[in-house]
Amino acid sequence: MYFHPDRYLCCKTTGGMRYCFIFFVTGFVFGLFTAQAQQQTYMYDLRKYATDSSGTFKPCEPNHIFEYFSVNGKYPESSQKLLESVRQVYRKPANSTQSGFITIRFLVNCRGETGWFDVFQVDDHYRQCTFEKSIVEQLTAFTKSLNQWKAGKWESEVVNYFAYITFKINAGTIENIIP
Repeated sequence: MYFHPDRYLCCKTTGGMRYCFIFFVTGFVFGLFTAQAQQQTYMYDLRKYATDSSGTFKPCEPNHIFEYFSVNGKYPESSQKLLESVRQVYRKPANSTQSGFITIRFLVNCRGETGWFDVFQVDDHYRQCTFEKSIVEQLTAFTKSLNQWKAGKWESEVVNYFAYITFKINAGTIENIIP
C-alpha cells in the first residue's frame, strides 16, 4: 500500500474528514497501480522459453530483455551482404509459388549467443500462413548460423535483447532481407 505521511498531515490541517478520505483513497489506488506496474517487467510470456531446444542457451537476466532498437542491437554485416550469403546456401523448392514474409525472432544474450528462435509467417497480403517446411528450415538454419551478434548495452550494463530478421519471399525465391 502507498502511504505518505505528508498526505495524512495535510488531511488534519484541512479540517475535514472528507478530504482525508479522498487523499487516502487516491494514494491507495495509485499505490496499487504502481505496484502492479512494477511487477510486470516484461511483455512476453517467458515460460514458453523455459528451455531452449538445444538445452544450452540461457539468457543472462531472463526478466530483463530488451528490443533490439533500445540497445543498438544490429548485426555487423549489412542486409545486402546477408542477402548475398543466404542466396548462396538457399535452395528454392521445386514448383514453389508461395510469396510473403518469414520473420525469425530470437534472443541475443549478454554474451552474444543466440537462442529462443520463433518463426512468424504471413503471405503477401499479411495474412497468417504456413510456408513449405523446407523454406522455413533453410532460413532458420541460416539465421542460427549467424555468429557475430554483439550483446546489447543499456546505460553501462550488458543486456539480452530480441532481434528479428525478415525474409521477403516471392514465388519461393528470397527477394530481400529486412532487418
